[in-house]
Amino acid sequence: MRVGFLKTSPPDGNRVSGVTTYLSNLLPALAGHDVQGSVFWTEGPGAGSTATPYARPRGGLSRYTSIHRPNRRLVTSLTEWMAGRNLDLIHCHWAVDETLAFLRDLPSSCPPVIVSFHTFEPVCPLKTHVTPAGKLCDQVPGTVCLRQGCRSPRKWMLHDVPLRRLRAVSKSRAALYLAHNRELVALVRRAGYDPVQELLLGIAREPGAQAPHPRPPVLLFAGRLRPEKGVALLVASLEEVFRTVPDAEIRIAGDGPEAEPLKQAAARFGTRVRFLGPLPPAELDLEFARARAVVMPSLWKENFGLVGVEAMAFGTPVLAPPVAGIRDWLRPGVNGLAIERDSVASLTAQAIGILRDPGLAAGLAPGALATAEEFSMDNHARALSQIYRETLGRERPGR
Repeated sequence: MRVGFLKTSPPDGNRVSGVTTYLSNLLPALAGHDVQGSVFWTEGPGAGSTATPYARPRGGLSRYTSIHRPNRRLVTSLTEWMAGRNLDLIHCHWAVDETLAFLRDLPSSCPPVIVSFHTFEPVCPLKTHVTPAGKLCDQVPGTVCLRQGCRSPRKWMLHDVPLRRLRAVSKSRAALYLAHNRELVALVRRAGYDPVQELLLGIAREPGAQAPHPRPPVLLFAGRLRPEKGVALLVASLEEVFRTVPDAEIRIAGDGPEAEPLKQAAARFGTRVRFLGPLPPAELDLEFARARAVVMPSLWKENFGLVGVEAMAFGTPVLAPPVAGIRDWLRPGVNGLAIERDSVASLTAQAIGILRDPGLAAGLAPGALATAEEFSMDNHARALSQIYRETLGRERPGR
């Protein structure tokens, strides 16, 4: 079976997105299930293909142009790219506005299209499903986005209203929509996308070498240093954590706009808090393997939270709020501990508990390893290849 994958950023280079990493791990795994993939991307060097280059408009009003009228250049590039590849399916990983415009403008030669949603963007203009006041939202897009302050009237009129019209025209042209957590499945179905199916993600890491438990009292965060990741909550908990567990160490791997403010806030704790910067996978694996636990104090609705399952591949339990995608793999008392979202007190209590009691982490390690095996990339690729086969020959109305 031949499948064409549509994505935004290039397969390699300076800007490597989460979708890029996911696809770079997925395609080799799919090959083991008789699925061969080709990639068409729309941004950066070599966009489109060498024979049919295409670079999408970036920023400002130009980004919204395709919502209002067909993008003939893109249709031409895609048609030429598909020519000679004999594709059985297209699997689209674009942003929602680009995806719906593509569905509206499908080339006549296009095979059935499957669409993956990698964030809460189809039901949230901010992609986070968290309001500016910090509250979780369970609504689908509408005037509620204006009332809650999630959208300005200008952005609403220029982008969201036309996008609603586009969705009404285009949504039935996909053979299937995939969402990576059950909460998002329910929400996108309420928003009018159909059919929708849940497909939980997988990790490329096989259960690997790990430091034996009990491990030193080291708590690790790994991810982007952005407000929605909740690292400020972790820093706010440290005074009590260090007072109770003086030999504890906090290690923070990643980079982002909050890096400097977080370093300044944690400076008073000296070397007990170490900012490691962005780490390559091999070095991050070493951090996973040595930490007593990984903490994910996310404030937003994680699509899946892959880093938690990656940590579990090294027998490392996870502390996280059981919301959205995290709820689908976190089993409190089995492979990790639940913390209340946006609660310094809850995070502090659970962090102290696992840092003071090495036996607690040791008891959670077998469950963590079992979860990592369950969510292997091979299992994910097997499930996806079966979805591909079930989709073939199942045309959607409107095609």
